[in-house]
Amino acid sequence: MGIFSKKPPPGPLPTLTVHLHTPADKVFKPNDTVSGYVTLVTPIPINPQAVEISFWGMSRVWLRTSSSNSTSKSTDYTHYRDNAPLFDICFNALANQQPQPQGQQDQKNDNPQNPPSHQQPNPLLLPNQTYTYPFSFRVPEGTGFNRTGYYKTDTDPRFTILPHNLPPTML
Repeated sequence: MGIFSKKPPPGPLPTLTVHLHTPADKVFKPNDTVSGYVTLVTPIPINPQAVEISFWGMSRVWLRTSSSNSTSKSTDYTHYRDNAPLFDICFNALANQQPQPQGQQDQKNDNPQNPPSHQQPNPLLLPNQTYTYPFSFRVPEGTGFNRTGYYKTDTDPRFTILPHNLPPTML
């Protein structure tokens, strides 16, 4: 029963809030550390198998170029629009482990003090209690995404389809 379902959700839903340790207008660069915590308050008792937290960076570009010729009184417009993934980090807050880039969560865990989440009992979260889950991750240096086949012509020099370094600043 997702957002677009016609059926109402099966009961009241928990409230999740993300808090960053940096000012809201902070611009993050590659290799910067993003840290903070997520709070969860549930109106009913729940016994979650996981509290997955995902962070992603996306580039949204909309560029319009125009040229005008005063003798012909015409204007040519070219529009470029793109939504490109930059990074995707996902981790289970209940496992109390450091976040890893998505796709690397299945690596072997050699730390007996911090067993994988499937070996830990699921906690019962009580109503109207605030549960806090700290997080910290590093902004990657590059995208790690291959967008071959995404564009009409992959060889078009306007598009970077292979993994590449991130720009020096990201908003």
